[in-house]
This record gives sequence, structure tokens and C-alpha cells, in this order.
Amino acid sequence: MEINSKLFPNFDLPQFRERFRNIGSNHRQEAIDACNNRTLPIGLFKTLAKEGLFSIITNQEFGQSTGALLLADALENLAYGFLDGGIAISLISHVGLCISTIDRYASQFVKEKYLKDLVS
Repeated sequence: MEINSKLFPNFDLPQFRERFRNIGSNHRQEAIDACNNRTLPIGLFKTLAKEGLFSIITNQEFGQSTGALLLADALENLAYGFLDGGIAISLISHVGLCISTIDRYASQFVKEKYLKDLVS
């Protein structure tokens, strides 16, 4: 997969995968604690926003199919880092149900009101 993007300059798929696997490893305990406390791992969500994960699906540069493939690859590698796929379900809900639905179907008013905060 070849990506030339401002979001992921000098894209390299093995490095991309390793990057998200490391994020999962680094946030493993936070994810476990959040699961046990029935909360969301806010630090993880902030890290993923900084890394561009939530922007992948809305970035028109990629198009829907490439954005979806990159998102799936990132989530898969996060799950490997966590050693658990459970937190990926929360992320899929956030990105796949919320962000992508608003990006595709909402009015401009709704996009301007919510999308920036959901992505960041």
C-alpha cells in the first residue's frame, strides 16, 4: 500500500503497523484499568487522536476504501499491542459509527459542531 499524505508523511506500512502496536503496548495497563473501572482510556484516545487515527476515515486524500483499510490495520495492530481486542470495539464504535457517519451523512452545521471534537 502506497500512501502519500500530510497525515502520514513518508508512509511505510511495516512502520505504520509497528507504530500502532507500540501504542497498544504502551497503553495496555491503562486499557485494562479502564475496562475494570468501566471507563474509557482517555489517555489512549488522546494519543490516537494525535497520531491521526481518528482522521483516517475522514481524510478525503485517502478515499473511503483506503481510509478503511488503514483504520483496520491500525486497530488490528493496537489489539496486538493490548493483547486484547476488547478496546478495539470502543474504537470501532467511535470511528466507524460516530465519526464516519457524521462525515458522510450529517449537515454542514452538524459536521462543524461535532466532527472536529470527535477527531481530536
